[in-house]
Amino acid sequence: MKIFELALLSSSITSCFCQSTTETIPTKSLNLIPSATPTSTTPGSWRNDKKRQSRHVHQFFRAYGWLERNASIEEPEMPAAIRKIQMVLRDPPTGVYDERLDQVMSKPRCGTIPEYNATDANADGGIHKRFVLFGAKWNHSPLTYRFLNFTADLPSERQRTIVRDAFAKWTQLVPTSVVPAATNAKGADIHIAFKSMGPDENMYANTNQRSVDDTLTSGLINITFNDDWNWADDRLFNYTAVHEIGHALGLSHSKVEDALMFAYYGTYYDGYITPMHADDKVAIHSVYGWREPRWVRIDANSGTRSIVQVSSNSANTLVSEGLYQLRSTGQILWYNPSGSWTSVDNNKDTVQITGGSGGNLFQRHGDGSSYRYTGSGTNWQYIGAASDNVMEIVAAADQIYQRRRDGWVARWSGSGTTWTTIEQPSPQLSKQIAVTDSKTLYNLLSNGYIVRSEWPYKNAGWQFVDDNPANLAIAVGGEDFYKLQADGLVVWLDWQGPMWKVVGFDTVGIYAVGIFLYAKREDGSVWRYTGTPELWEELDEGGGAGDKPSCDVCRKWGLKCEYHVPRPKNIEITETYVPDIQYPGVLFPAEPMLPLGFEQAGGALDFMQFPGMNFDFSGASNRSPMAQHLGYPTPISQLESLPTEAGQELDQNLISYVELPQDETLLELANIFFEQLYHMFPCIHKASFLAQIHDRHLHTQAPLILYAMCTLAARYHPDPAIKNRQKDWFEQAKFLYEFTSRKPHTGLRTIQAVLFLVSHALTVGDFSASWLYIGKAWRQAVVLGMNRMDSSHADAMGVNRLDAEVDHEKVYNLEKEEGRTAVEKEEYRRTLWLLFMMDRNHSWPTGWPHAIDERQFRIDIPVAESVFQNLMPDAGNSAGTNTPFTRNLNALIASSSSATKPLNLFHYLIVAHVLLGRVTEHIHSLHDSPHTPEYAEACNEFDTHIVKFRLSLPRSATSVLETPADARGHVIWLTVMLNTASILLHYRSAKLVPAAAATSQFARALAAAQNTAQLIKDASRISSDLLLSPHVGSSLYIAACVLVIQWRLAGDETLKSDIDIFALVFERFDEVFAFLGLKFKLALRHDVERSRESVVRLRERGLRGLLADCSKWTFVQEEAERLGLAVS
Repeated sequence: MKIFELALLSSSITSCFCQSTTETIPTKSLNLIPSATPTSTTPGSWRNDKKRQSRHVHQFFRAYGWLERNASIEEPEMPAAIRKIQMVLRDPPTGVYDERLDQVMSKPRCGTIPEYNATDANADGGIHKRFVLFGAKWNHSPLTYRFLNFTADLPSERQRTIVRDAFAKWTQLVPTSVVPAATNAKGADIHIAFKSMGPDENMYANTNQRSVDDTLTSGLINITFNDDWNWADDRLFNYTAVHEIGHALGLSHSKVEDALMFAYYGTYYDGYITPMHADDKVAIHSVYGWREPRWVRIDANSGTRSIVQVSSNSANTLVSEGLYQLRSTGQILWYNPSGSWTSVDNNKDTVQITGGSGGNLFQRHGDGSSYRYTGSGTNWQYIGAASDNVMEIVAAADQIYQRRRDGWVARWSGSGTTWTTIEQPSPQLSKQIAVTDSKTLYNLLSNGYIVRSEWPYKNAGWQFVDDNPANLAIAVGGEDFYKLQADGLVVWLDWQGPMWKVVGFDTVGIYAVGIFLYAKREDGSVWRYTGTPELWEELDEGGGAGDKPSCDVCRKWGLKCEYHVPRPKNIEITETYVPDIQYPGVLFPAEPMLPLGFEQAGGALDFMQFPGMNFDFSGASNRSPMAQHLGYPTPISQLESLPTEAGQELDQNLISYVELPQDETLLELANIFFEQLYHMFPCIHKASFLAQIHDRHLHTQAPLILYAMCTLAARYHPDPAIKNRQKDWFEQAKFLYEFTSRKPHTGLRTIQAVLFLVSHALTVGDFSASWLYIGKAWRQAVVLGMNRMDSSHADAMGVNRLDAEVDHEKVYNLEKEEGRTAVEKEEYRRTLWLLFMMDRNHSWPTGWPHAIDERQFRIDIPVAESVFQNLMPDAGNSAGTNTPFTRNLNALIASSSSATKPLNLFHYLIVAHVLLGRVTEHIHSLHDSPHTPEYAEACNEFDTHIVKFRLSLPRSATSVLETPADARGHVIWLTVMLNTASILLHYRSAKLVPAAAATSQFARALAAAQNTAQLIKDASRISSDLLLSPHVGSSLYIAACVLVIQWRLAGDETLKSDIDIFALVFERFDEVFAFLGLKFKLALRHDVERSRESVVRLRERGLRGLLADCSKWTFVQEEAERLGLAVS
């Protein structure tokens, strides 16, 4: 958002008038109102004059459109009204009318009474909005003006000159010109006149303004000066003319007290009118743009990775000064002011360049080695040895620093390859460093704390500057220090006054150079700080419409290209504000590009969300909370008329904003995925996938899956810089997926990416994305025919198999996408079955229906993992035989016997999730009541099926201690799902069935929960990492709940040790999946501390009562907020 208020007025009248002062006016002010005779009053007489106070407050409110016509402020509301005014004036909001307020509001004022603006009237005093616009502008140039008459106080030519100069103050800033109307012209755009308004009017001037829609109406804009005033002092005439012309051009009153457009006159400097303020300039620029181009293209190479400016405080220009860029190939180029670029190095190992005010340029290689440019040709001085410990080099002042993985900062000694370590004051890692011109070193730590060390640095010389975990980034300009917080506020460190002062907002990145501070806003625009708190000058509008930068998709479809993430709503911002939302970030973090109309919706709890309740968290990243996640709206579904040709999903330049990692890092992340995560997503053929990364096939054909894969693997990467990119990659992947149509290009990789996104969304609390993406992916799979890949076309069309006319590749005019090679076919099968499993896992905790209809699912059961991974990428036929899927449970369970040699745990997982899905449909059915015999009979049938299936499993599929190492994760997953199905079946309401039957059934649920506890113990004897899967989190929690109920009601202390084990598991979850672990940890703590009466009610209400229990989530919300998580 921009820092201006847009009021759409079809008609407004601006009346600027002066009110006689009731206090002694300094002598230097008398010259400005030559004919006025100020009335002196006793100092402090305002204190008991309630009518005067009320009149002033009402006048201020009307001047800014905060009061409806004929409305008034009642006495009980007066303190709140005064606080609102004090916030505009940046005074302490005491709510008490004081001398400062009386001085301001006793000055000559402008009597503009714009239309009532409810939004601004109900805001916090408009401290985030400085200048104000009427909402209408001129849409042609040049504009013309004409004097209708003149005052007798000044020669007419002098009046013409003053008005011409007053117009020029505005037009010199914008691409609009204003000229006097020709003598033979019938009219003019703006008319200027002098008129007697009577001695009681106390007006300087008024401007009548008319518009049609958003265009000012020619001939109806009249500036009228009150000729009862003496205009002989042309400074007063000039000031008033500039102010009124601002209205005539479309501006209203500013909330910056020093601005020309402020509602009250009287800011003087040594008898002269204040010059045009930065706020006035920003205002007029926001309406008409800039007179001169703000940006000149000096290069158009898409391979540019970064640019740095090297400067020097020396009086003599150094040879290395100038602008440099680093390209993705490793080439470094210097910009010659003549307009050309000269290569100063071309090394593929170069990954970073940096330069500062010391006149030096440095580069870092991927192995950590560092070099300084000598300024001659391509000669570089070797200054730092290769080391994996070096994360980044930073040039500042005349020094060069290293940020290291061990958490310390080092400084080059200036000779050889010797670096001096600056000891870190805590074990926290350094996240960012910044240095003042006097070499004061500021260090932003990974926990958000800020420390500093003054030159010369001493190991014990660190000082704590700030301990706010919401700090995201820091910047230094000269000697001024700034920080960026997670709520988007830019805060300045003021050593002379109160320590921290808010100077900016809605910001996602800050950068300082010299005396200038720059900010990147949420909409992609770039701003420069003017020096006035919260007043910034826009330099680039970023992603916008018209001639501004825009992506190919938006240009093709005629959409306004707008990349915007709304800031958190309803937050009262003060200079001491500490935000609810805190998350780690980086300087100018990459952010997703969002289509027009996207609103930000908080991600929800990934399980236990019930009808009528909203447990959406704004999200969590690492230990600190993260920014709010985006909602799910899919613009394609609302734009059916837009062209979406097959194979033309998304123009590639649309994804370049958030870059994928370099090839080397991408391969590292891919290998991490297969080592750490593949057992959760066993649907990708490793050799084929890595080959497609090597030849960059996925970069061009399926970048979505690369972003999604990077999102998952970044968590396990040792480099904190890679970890910090996780959120960027996640948001970019979400954006890319939200732009897919019903028939996505590369359907297989798209659905695989969805599996990754759904899982990650669960771990960060974005339940909306995880729930809705499953549904969208299933419908896309149906459109592509993936759901029927192992059925005949004749079956799909309901005709005889022998009918030759149906032997073609399309059904209902839709192609059946099923893969061409054995590897592709197996990937299709595994991907769709994983989607099926995730759907079942999402439905049982919520009671919401499945997205995937089993009756429309005709996909064979995949071959064993060992067979799958050993397939050659181009093999035409599978090396194994697929078992057909059947909906008959007896036949499906019997088919498990074919999964023993070789061991096919994926087969068993499929059967387990089919059983889980059937049980879920039964217990959550809206038609079957739990107290009926039919319900109980069906439960017994399902229980029998589960028992048969358990007995059919070989020991290698049931014992985590005896199964092969690469199958342990699947054994845990399988066992937990079967135990969950048993708990769902047997945890029945004690009120709906006989007590004895309820007790007997609960004993079976308890046995399943204890089975899960034993599984945890067995797995922990090998590695607790085996348990850390989002697939089983909800199931572990529900088992713990059953144990808690039995422990509290039966007093069986042996169960308490098992409950403690579950709590420890959730502690481990919290280390890897911060939000997921925190949620279960808090919920279990609440269950353990429940009153006995509450536990009795949970036992009596059965499973549905447990799932629908609201008290625990209130507790989770309160505790999460106490820890800094925003819960909605």
